Amino acid sequence: MLKLLAENAAGVHVCGHRGHSIGAPENTIAALVATREHGGNSAEIDCVLTEDDEIVLMHDQTLDRTTNGTGLVSSQSLADIRKLDAGS
Repeated sequence: MLKLLAENAAGVHVCGHRGHSIGAPENTIAALVATREHGGNSAEIDCVLTEDDEIVLMHDQTLDRTTNGTGLVSSQSLADIRKLDAGS
């Protein structure tokens, strides 16, 4: 069973920032899996709403830096976002 961080206050917590974003594209399932595989016990992720009010994992408000898309996440539908490449 996963313990709350406060219960483990004497231990070291390894947190993947946006998942293990050095080993996999940030804020992806692959980055979250890599966090666990490298001994992480938590991950910090970011969420943004699409134009159709769906939640997507994304640090930036725009698609430009982390996908092959451009523009605001909030101006795209979830279907449009799913067509983008976030690092294969």
